[in-house]
Amino acid sequence: MTLKTFCLGENLIIGTSGEPCMKSMRYQRTQHKVVKHNGDSTDGYSVLVEDRKNNIERWMDCWIEDGDIRLDWNQYIFSTTDPADKRAKEYQDNDIFFENVSDAAIYYLVEKGLFVQDSDGKWSYGNKLRGRTRHVAYLR
Repeated sequence: MTLKTFCLGENLIIGTSGEPCMKSMRYQRTQHKVVKHNGDSTDGYSVLVEDRKNNIERWMDCWIEDGDIRLDWNQYIFSTTDPADKRAKEYQDNDIFFENVSDAAIYYLVEKGLFVQDSDGKWSYGNKLRGRTRHVAYLR
């Protein structure tokens, strides 16, 4: 799945489509918290996101391909007898939860300067400069 547009704030639009953002990330950040991330700019990142309302943590894989952000759940094999796996599968099958967790993961990676966007709307892996991130997004 490719994410073309998402919000970094109530009025900041990031992406190639230029579509207005329909929801506030303020709610998103209070319900979803990034616990940690693993990975690098070679293979992409796995981001562990906690959904506080539903009391569950899920890993989201995030990488850049052809100038777009690609996303997928990290877990794709589930036990049919384990209650925790059944709950995780139900959660991951919900498109709203996918959108919410992926938004939180991307927001985190952009804030950390690990994903950056150029003036043409193309995404690439970023790097930090002296503890500060380089310019990460453009207003549309």
